[in-house]
Amino acid sequence: MKSRVKYAILKYVPNLERNERINVAVTLHYPETKQLEMTIINNWKRVKSFDDEADIQFLKKYVDDLKEQFTINLVNDFDGISLDNPLLLDELTKYFVNKFIFEIHEIDTNETFGDLLKNLKNIYLYYEAGKDKRITEKESKAYIEQHLLENNISYEKHGTKNSIQEQYGNNINFDYKIGDNYYKLIFLTEDNYAGYVGILKMWIANAIMLQKENKRLIFVIDDLLKNSRTESYKKMLSDYGDIITAQDFVNLKIKS
Repeated sequence: MKSRVKYAILKYVPNLERNERINVAVTLHYPETKQLEMTIINNWKRVKSFDDEADIQFLKKYVDDLKEQFTINLVNDFDGISLDNPLLLDELTKYFVNKFIFEIHEIDTNETFGDLLKNLKNIYLYYEAGKDKRITEKESKAYIEQHLLENNISYEKHGTKNSIQEQYGNNINFDYKIGDNYYKLIFLTEDNYAGYVGILKMWIANAIMLQKENKRLIFVIDDLLKNSRTESYKKMLSDYGDIITAQDFVNLKIKS
């Protein structure tokens, strides 16, 4: 049986105008089973590299204290809000609007609390693990497909049976077809940083070819870096197709 759950990604934002941010924690809440837990990063060197003006000791203590507050308050209700209240995370995080902000997501899942928390950590605190233990693109796609199925979204994966050729016989690549739309997943990580421009040009060409066939390509972006360069890449893609986040894709709802 599926459970409706919420999780929140805690992001450090040194300057709201620049809109550059880095994930530092993930909090998961299962109202049905009254479970709540926050997991935080240990690799604060990445935060220092991200913001060389940051007071790392202060930031680390702040996040540690925040995790402790969440843990201690499990004994009692949070200011009158019980652990089985679906709005608990919304209430706990609504005042964070400065250097730390929470981004809340709601999903239906069959996963246990522990398994989902582990998966969320692998995805959103990606650089915590060594390179040999990080979640791969294949594993990310498997996780996305699992949640599409849990949300009763029927999809077709790209393959020889559903390949598309434009008028000159060139194949048009995509990852998924849902309804009348075609989706391409693009993972922006340090591992493929050097190859971005060539990859994006290829997908822009595919989007143009699909437009000529009166078909729509939607770019699903998993941006783990969120810096000025990746923002410019996304802006470039947005001129040729719609852009949604990987999380929006996971939570996709199809109009009947």
